[in-house]
Amino acid sequence: MVRDLTDIEGIRYVFSYNPITGLIIGLGVGFLSSLLGIGGGIIHVPALVQILNYPAHLATATSHFMLAIMSFSGSVIHLITGALNDGLIESIMLGAGVIIGAPIGARLSNKIHGKWIIRSLAAALGLVGIRILFTIL
Repeated sequence: MVRDLTDIEGIRYVFSYNPITGLIIGLGVGFLSSLLGIGGGIIHVPALVQILNYPAHLATATSHFMLAIMSFSGSVIHLITGALNDGLIESIMLGAGVIIGAPIGARLSNKIHGKWIIRSLAAALGLVGIRILFTIL
């Protein structure tokens, strides 16, 4: 499937991908992120860029969009079941931070080359890995 998209800034992206591969990746990311209790972006963004040929800017935006949907639906379910009662204020504050920070991050990402977005993601994952390593030792 060939996509030809122009964003609000007038930047044109032309790329192609296999939708069946995308579906399989989405199912895998959903399964692994649920199993590991992580946001799927650490798997999703590299898969979109490396396997599905997405431009890095679109891959990160797509991942954020999916994360927003999943976070909202999960929060609603936890609110309905009562599991969110203890952390309701914290959840509201985190949501407010996302609403404020997301547009700022989106504007900043337009000023950064795609390879640096991927390198930053790799560096962040490395730091998270080191942190996890020290917590289990």
